[in-house]
Amino acid sequence: MKPAAKVWKWMRALARDLGVPAIPITARTGEGIAALLSAVADVIEEKITVNPMRVEGTPEFQKAVNELVPMIKQIAPGIPNARWLAIRLLDGDARVQKAIISGELTEIVSRQYQQDVQFSRKMSVEGRQ
Repeated sequence: MKPAAKVWKWMRALARDLGVPAIPITARTGEGIAALLSAVADVIEEKITVNPMRVEGTPEFQKAVNELVPMIKQIAPGIPNARWLAIRLLDGDARVQKAIISGELTEIVSRQYQQDVQFSRKMSVEGRQ
């Protein structure tokens, strides 16, 4: 089997196991960027159905995550993945703890929202050309 065929076989298996598209890219050369953007667009437009693998854990773990998620959403409205942050907190991630306590998390969410709006405007302008 050729190396490229092995990579694609591995990527298909990875995508299946994770429940989301897996697209190989090379940052240095930009190879695969078009395929990545196409996959993102297909997910957004629901042409590709995703079923992301979720960490389940024990019932106690799930209870703790479910209690933390609304608190995180209250602290940082619009946070894209409060569940991930809750898991990081339960894992003892000092960086996440510091970001929440200091208010940095709210600033990050706000900056990201502003960048998303700017990017969307840029894409809409470039798309019209």
